[in-house]
Amino acid sequence: MHILAIDLGTTTLKGAVLDLSEAKVKQIIREPMPDRCSHREPLLYELDPVTVVASVQCLIAKLRKLQSNAQALLMCSQMHGMILLDQNRNPITPIITWQDQRARLAHSDNDSDRNCLEWAEQRLSVEQRQHLGNEVRPGIPNVTLTWFEPSAIKGAQVVSLPDYVLSQLSRSEPVIETSLAAAFGLLDLRNYSWHRDVIEALDLQNLQFPELVRWDKPAYNMDGLPCFPPIGDHQAALLGSTLQPNELSINIATGSQVSMLHPHFELGAFHTRPYFDENFLITQPDVPAGRSLDTLLGLVTELGSAGDPWQKIRQAVDATPESDLDIDLAFFQSKQRTSGHIAGIREDNLTVGRLFHAAFQSMSEAYYQQTQQFPGRVERLVFSGGIAQKQPVLRDLIAKRFGLPYRVCRHPDDTLLGLMALSKCLFE
Repeated sequence: MHILAIDLGTTTLKGAVLDLSEAKVKQIIREPMPDRCSHREPLLYELDPVTVVASVQCLIAKLRKLQSNAQALLMCSQMHGMILLDQNRNPITPIITWQDQRARLAHSDNDSDRNCLEWAEQRLSVEQRQHLGNEVRPGIPNVTLTWFEPSAIKGAQVVSLPDYVLSQLSRSEPVIETSLAAAFGLLDLRNYSWHRDVIEALDLQNLQFPELVRWDKPAYNMDGLPCFPPIGDHQAALLGSTLQPNELSINIATGSQVSMLHPHFELGAFHTRPYFDENFLITQPDVPAGRSLDTLLGLVTELGSAGDPWQKIRQAVDATPESDLDIDLAFFQSKQRTSGHIAGIREDNLTVGRLFHAAFQSMSEAYYQQTQQFPGRVERLVFSGGIAQKQPVLRDLIAKRFGLPYRVCRHPDDTLLGLMALSKCLFE
């Protein structure tokens, strides 16, 4: 049996054929995600919906040509992406992704200097935020939606990025699975329902939210191909890494998360997300990773470089046993930080090897500190994501900071492995 799988990522759109009889991911196709829309306002990060739908449609056509008898399509997606639709399912807004930072701008009804995030935090109690899994921060739809004038979006339907794509391609009503619904920051994790008190507190009660559905029932049909509800790429990646109890997942790619399984919903100073088999994920999603490293890469390659710069960086770091540079990789604004730094520069220590060794040390410390309030005991680390798999020195530095052994996800496309695991649950 063959299943089509798609990972609608941040920088890359991936598709593959899953061979369930051999338990293999085959014929992987990688395409770049469409570029962001150009804006005078740099904090807005939007994608053109027509272009995104067309890109996914083209990828599905390629996959169906490779495997014409596929039984179904499964999809995971970058989390927190959304679009607002009118009653005829036509876009009111572009697609707004998790990289959008308009929450740092003033709230439309705000006469003070408070931005949307501060306004939302003032409207919600600590307990309510915890019921949402602590998903109240820039890039999350619950805060992003408060940026709009309520009258301008009255009656609009809030739809996740992948559900919009599949609903357009199947010409049907969009729904939403709980992992992506929780990514809206409006799902009550105590009972898996829309948190109406929070929705009213944020003055979003005039919006429409999709029907909540399970992952194991087809929700769309594309010319005879059943399509199951998309899930979050975070959950898919951890499923693909076969994360076990007492293991700590460290996923390092464009974004980065540190996560572990928990058997029940628990309040605390961490983020909580739905998972499978009635488990939850305890996670911290704002650890500087690929985007920050790309900033350093852009600096050292600005004058041009032949060959693969990451290969040269790896060789330089391998040859650098230590570094006394002081680097904070918080180059991108988060709820806690607004800037990073490179300090302690001397004439003899500003080299590529020392620069990236110090960056890796900074990441190691960030992962360690972010997990100190996690409940439960950690016995082993699990690395996944492209950067973790390509940089053994980074893995070793993190493992040394934790004082724990580690394993590496057996396949670089962990999200596709996760969709394989779901497929086997559905069809075997």
